[in-house]
Amino acid sequence: MVLHQILLLSTTRAQGNGESVAFSPDGTTLAAGITDGNVWMWNLADPALPALIATLTGPQGHVFSVAFSPSGRTLAAASSAGTVHLWDTSPAAAKEGVCAGEGQGITRQEWATYIPGVAYRATC
Repeated sequence: MVLHQILLLSTTRAQGNGESVAFSPDGTTLAAGITDGNVWMWNLADPALPALIATLTGPQGHVFSVAFSPSGRTLAAASSAGTVHLWDTSPAAAKEGVCAGEGQGITRQEWATYIPGVAYRATC
């Protein structure tokens, strides 16, 4: 039921359709490859309330396959352009991305939403 809800949300927010999905090895994150060239990542820590945690961009063309590495620290997305994009999904990489892109850390509320179960600490 949750997967169906996430796919519905993914396709209503995207300019394309959901093409592929993959669960992280620990089952707490779902990646959805979209035909508009994006990859959506969902936090499933609370399966009743899945939360969109990232929209990854970069692939040209349809993202027709997504997969997590066995450790869950890397997400791969293959596109119709014949390329494979790799993203580091570790918390340290997320911190670097937020600080570089936004120039500020995340709030306590954002932390609770995106990093549940881990004590808050200043990020940038």
